[in-house]
Amino acid sequence: MNLRTIEHAREYLEIGTRIVLLSKLGIDARGSRLLVDICRALEADQFLAQSGAAKYLDQNLFAAAGIEVLYLKYPEWIYPQLWGDFIANLSVFDLIFNCGRRSRDILFAGDSPAKQLYAPG
Repeated sequence: MNLRTIEHAREYLEIGTRIVLLSKLGIDARGSRLLVDICRALEADQFLAQSGAAKYLDQNLFAAAGIEVLYLKYPEWIYPQLWGDFIANLSVFDLIFNCGRRSRDILFAGDSPAKQLYAPG
């Protein structure tokens, strides 16, 4: 159900990023080693993490594997919510339920990191 929910949001917002299940990669590791092994399995030379994750990642492990770690501070997307004052950082489904088809335009407006990372094409 969780996977289908994620796929639904991805399809609704017309985001073409493929989804790869960890269970299909056959990796048995934890922590930063798990992330490095996933990058290797997917032939990635960069790993994108939320800025708050820096303190939890073993930078040396990534560097030794030749994987550049990039950090992103997610913007606070502001959009009209139907009831009460605006509450930030809710689920993408809050955006979809409140803004419908305009949701994609809100996510990909201007210099949004979403536009840079997930632009279709």
